[in-house]
This record gives sequence, structure tokens and C-alpha cells, in this order.
Amino acid sequence: MSSLLVRLDANANIGLGHLGRCLALAEPLRLLGVTPVFALSSASAPEAIERLQQAGERVLRLPHSVIGGADDALATAQAKDALGADTVLLDGYQFRNEMLGRLRASCDRIAYIDDVEQGSFDVDVFINPSLHGDMCRIALPAGARAVGGAKYALIRGSFVVARGEKSQLPAAPHTLSILVSMGGTDPTGKTLDVIEALRGLAQPAEEAISVRVLLSESSPRWQEAQRAATLCGSYLSVEGTVPDLAPLLPRTDLAIVSTSTTLAELSTVGVPAVAMPTVDNQEPVARAAARMQLAVVVDGKVETIRDAVHQLASDPAQRRAMAERQRAAVDGLGAHRVAALLAGREQESA
Repeated sequence: MSSLLVRLDANANIGLGHLGRCLALAEPLRLLGVTPVFALSSASAPEAIERLQQAGERVLRLPHSVIGGADDALATAQAKDALGADTVLLDGYQFRNEMLGRLRASCDRIAYIDDVEQGSFDVDVFINPSLHGDMCRIALPAGARAVGGAKYALIRGSFVVARGEKSQLPAAPHTLSILVSMGGTDPTGKTLDVIEALRGLAQPAEEAISVRVLLSESSPRWQEAQRAATLCGSYLSVEGTVPDLAPLLPRTDLAIVSTSTTLAELSTVGVPAVAMPTVDNQEPVARAAARMQLAVVVDGKVETIRDAVHQLASDPAQRRAMAERQRAAVDGLGAHRVAALLAGREQESA
């Protein structure tokens, strides 16, 4: 069985999205006879290490703390050689330019995950798993491959299971369940704006509302979010993040999220959403989601969040139509397609 070294980092500043989408590749790779090994620097949060270990993945702790520089490139190359890995897969904006250039001299095959709209990269495989990924302009060396878009969204298998569960649930009157997830650590603090928007939310007629806000306890805004929640009453709670969002989604009626990988995960299951970009690199995803009508995309202001949530919460027909579009756009098999490409067995993928 061959090995593949996955180089990524995750912490309060970077977020946990890179970890989630790389973790989605683990099982599909193993099914194709490739063992993924995850390498993280000392800049990564203990929470990221724990999440990988809980998933049963092998984790290498690299000693350096500066991501993307000469020390990082050297440590990554040494880890690859020690494993005898055929391919190095990198996921992180800090790996652009210097890191890729230094690795090129010591790696026969480099794969890179990035959601940039355009650029030139000296890699063998370029993957943009975001909703806009098939619209990007990427320059690569001769013979290299670039794939992207909803077809290649890196979705874990648990979301495909949740997709089946949600489709089998009978329609029945119940409390309207709203889920809020603005990223594990929410580096920009948008969770607080969402809580403020929900504090003044008018409830739809004849339907109670229950709101579950997920935020990592390592977030610098954890205590502030807890205090804000007390002003909303018992219908809203702030809880720590979960290792896997999928089990919560079959009984979720509406979600409020950033235009990140989470939106593609919701779309796989069919959970109507209000979504907003929280950082600049999410703007292209927001435009794609709006164009594809996979979410009500807003600018992140408290008033527009409140209005969009009230509109969607009050219109079951709109939610059903959105869920149908989501499921048609994202089938949840993107990780299998990318794994087949990385394993050199693309012809076997759907």
C-alpha cells in the first residue's frame, strides 16, 4: 500500500476548514490502496491534532512554527522521504510560492488544494473544491491536471449518509431547528453578529424556533458569545463544535453559515441556508452560491441577516426548492473523484 503525505495546519487564525476537507479524502484514499499521513506544524491547535486522532488518522508533528518557509519545506520533504510517500498534498494559503518552489526540487509529485480564482502554480495536480472552482483560471506545467467546482467538493462520507437520512424523514409539524456555524474558531467574530440578528427575530406563525450555535471553546469570542446568548432566552444555546456536523443535519431546517466548505456540506444533505462571506477568499464562493441559488447570500450586516432568516424561516416552499437545488448541485462524491485522481485511478471514479 502506497503512502501520501498531507501537509496542512489548523488553528484559531487559519480556521479548521483545511483540516475538514483533507480529512474527507482519508477513507476514499484508503479504499484505493493509499494511506494518508497528516503532517502539522507546531503552529496547529491541539484541537486539530485531537480531531485527526479521534478519526483514527496518523499524525506527524513537525517541529517548526513558521508555516510555508524554508524550514517548513525541509521538514515536509524529510517527512515524505521517511514515509516513502509517492505524493505530497498541501492545503493552506501559506504554502503558495516559496514553499511550492522549494518542494519542487525534492518531490516527484505535488498536489495542491486552494480556492484561489487565478494564478500560476508549479504542481502536478491542482484542486479547487469550492463551488466556483470550475470557473477559475489556473496556469500549470504541461501535463498537470486542474479540477474544481461542486463535482469535486471534498465532502466526508457521513454527509452522504445524512443526505439519505434527511430524504427519508416524513414532513411533520415541529419546532423549526436552526443551526449556526461560522467556522470552528470563527476568526472574524461573525457569530456574535448572527446571535444579535437572531435576538430580534420574529418567529414564524404557529411554529416555535430552536437555535443551536456552534463555536469552538478555543475561540477568543467563546465567553462573549455565551453572554450574548443569555439575552436571547432559552430558544438559543451556544455549544462547542462537534467533530462531525453531519449527524445534526437531517433534523436541521435552516442553517446560517459562512460561504465555506460548510455550505457545500449543507448542500449535499439539502439544508436551506443563509450564508455570508466572512473573509475575502470566500467572496467568489458567495457569488457562485448566489448564482446557483444554493443559499440566501447576505452581506453579513445584522439587519440583512435577520431579514434573510425571517424570510426563509417563514417560507417552507422556498426552503424545499432550495434543498432540491442544493442536492442536485452537490452529490457528495467529490472526495472519491479527487482520491482517484491522486491515486492515478481517475477512470474508476464516478
